[in-house]
Parts: sequence; structure tokens; C-alpha cells
Amino acid sequence: EMPKSIMYEVVTFYHLYSTEPRAKNVILICQNLCCYLGGSDEIYQAVYEELGIRPGETTEDGKFTLETAECLAACERAPAMMVNEQTFGPVTPQQVKDILKGFS
Repeated sequence: EMPKSIMYEVVTFYHLYSTEPRAKNVILICQNLCCYLGGSDEIYQAVYEELGIRPGETTEDGKFTLETAECLAACERAPAMMVNEQTFGPVTPQQVKDILKGFS
């Protein structure tokens, strides 16, 4: 008997929920201050070069969705990214390809 507006607030607040279909593998890249200063923009670019997707997009084969995250609670490992429930960091652009190969 919960109002739909309350459910929507919860679903849109937490990054592990979504109102849209996602791919088999969800990539989250932290955009908080520590990760941003550590080079998260370069990680976004490396994912784009590898998969051809930007935040909010899914690969044509349905294997990967890329999303932003406000915080992955991994500031000590900045820049951090998460694929499904596995956190990586500090991530370099050169490591992105190898990380994603593990989820293909």
C-alpha cells in the first residue's frame, strides 16, 4: 500500500536500482570529488573507446550499460569503477580493457 511516488523516490535515489532496462553487465564510474580529481574522466573516455558508449547508454549487443555513480565508497582507491558488484580501483585508462574482458 505504498504510494508510487515513494517507490519512485527510492528507485531513483539508489544507483543499484533502475527505471529502465539494463544490460547484463552494469558499469558504474564514480564521479565524486576524489575520483574526479584522480582521473575518472579518463576512465569514462577509456570505456567509450572500448565499448562506444557514454553514461546512460547500452552497447548494441546488450552486454554493457554505462552509468555514473555519485559515490562507490572507495575514495581510498580513486578513481574507482564498479562492474556489477565488483569494485576496481585505482583504475587507469590502460586497465579498462582488461577489466571489461572479464565480463564479456
